[in-house]
Amino acid sequence: MIEAIREIGEYSNKESGESALLENLSKKIPVEKKNKNGQLVKQHVVIFNFDLDHQKITCNFEEVKEDSGKTYLWLGNNPGNKPQIFFTTNLFSFIFGDSLLNISNKVKEPFKSELQKILDTFFDCNEGFCRVKYDKFEFLDNEKLSLFAEKLKKIETDLSDEKPKEKAKKISKKYLEELNKIVLKSLTPGLELDEVSVYSLKLNDSLLINCQEYRKMLQNEKLDCLFDLKNKSYKNNLVLHGNCSLCNRKDLATTSNTTNLSFKFYMTDKLGFSSDLDGKFTKNFNICEKCYADLLSGERFIDNNLKTYLGGISCYVIPTLLFKNPNLDYVTFSKYITHKNNALSNLITLPEFEKELKEFREFEDEKNNFVINYLFYRKGKSDFKILKLIKDVPPSRLDTISKTQKNISSRLAREYPFQHNYLEISLKSIYYTIPIGNNDRSYSTFLDLIDAIFSARSIDYSFLIEQYTEVLRIIFYARGGYNISPNSWLEMKVLQLNFALLFFKECNCSAGD
Repeated sequence: MIEAIREIGEYSNKESGESALLENLSKKIPVEKKNKNGQLVKQHVVIFNFDLDHQKITCNFEEVKEDSGKTYLWLGNNPGNKPQIFFTTNLFSFIFGDSLLNISNKVKEPFKSELQKILDTFFDCNEGFCRVKYDKFEFLDNEKLSLFAEKLKKIETDLSDEKPKEKAKKISKKYLEELNKIVLKSLTPGLELDEVSVYSLKLNDSLLINCQEYRKMLQNEKLDCLFDLKNKSYKNNLVLHGNCSLCNRKDLATTSNTTNLSFKFYMTDKLGFSSDLDGKFTKNFNICEKCYADLLSGERFIDNNLKTYLGGISCYVIPTLLFKNPNLDYVTFSKYITHKNNALSNLITLPEFEKELKEFREFEDEKNNFVINYLFYRKGKSDFKILKLIKDVPPSRLDTISKTQKNISSRLAREYPFQHNYLEISLKSIYYTIPIGNNDRSYSTFLDLIDAIFSARSIDYSFLIEQYTEVLRIIFYARGGYNISPNSWLEMKVLQLNFALLFFKECNCSAGD
């Protein structure tokens, strides 16, 4: 699978040119998102401008477009306690907290002096924390400023018993949270928090993300530092004359450090997994600079274009070409792959799928040239955990599953005209026939079932009956904590479970009945 990711990244980097790695690492910003009420609302980019001439912060905003992620160089935030170093972020507390100071400490002159002017004019930096001066926002009138000053006094009073360092940290966090709300509501027209996807910064009406010194710093943080012998953090993983485990090129600088890769391909945090127990991993798996750049771009392309859900679990659908095709348009190809899988998962209806499939007809003729890998994962704020990898699923198997779903759906429409939508079978509905609690072991049971469906492997009939009996117990005894609603209609759930058994049988997965 790592080769497939590298190949996708190679396409992405080739299409954009050698100097566009950062754009290829940009995250796609959704045009719409659900708010707290479950309604879809349009998303916005909010841009703050530091006007040094007038010593005021002005602001405007725009609706998110398809390419806004690249336009504003939205790369995400650093995980965990790693310092934030981005002019574009989805958190107001980062952009008006310590980010500018952190960036200033990493860039060279004359850009460093420009950032220092911003810090001196618009920020208070003391007690180890930086926070923006609220009276510098041009669009906050005297009444709002007075109200916020009162609110700030209350925050400080409420935290008066805290230890000095903790007090400063909590006040700074609460200060920025409250300031964010009042700033957004004061815009014309006002915005709610759930209508904003990212914030970005300008200096005298010029986007700071376009400064070359800033981009050099990001390039170094994402890639160059890993191949720099002077960098103390990464030099132990660096081999100056090594062999790349991916492209097989010899006698070039390689690294075994995967700190900047999202998908963890092998263990690098446990001594016992390193060759000779040296903790360096330089004899396990080494990556050259070009392949590392391709993996970074490949991961981002997959996250932007090949992400879907199966049941309630996040999933990447990663194609592997059996024969290289230099003319393949991966962007259109990725739409075809996700479209095909969304039909199986009931994220789109089968009629919708058939209607839109026409534009992907060229890929239907290429089915013998690729297989699909399903990477199921759980992503937290600072961690990425792989739940299961299902490898090398042929497209013909997806066609068989789709045909089975369609046949059962047709029968349901005839026999149960008023309930067939509820009884309809898909990979999404299978998710609600297996009791899943809030732990990885529960997910494992469901994913093993999906693996069996994709590989046409037999599923033990008694195992299914055991799972289905547990589902009925959850409903009958109204037990919470599962993916099964305790308020489900018991009789209808029994019918649904029986049609699930029929689905397994017709997919050639049933072992005994």
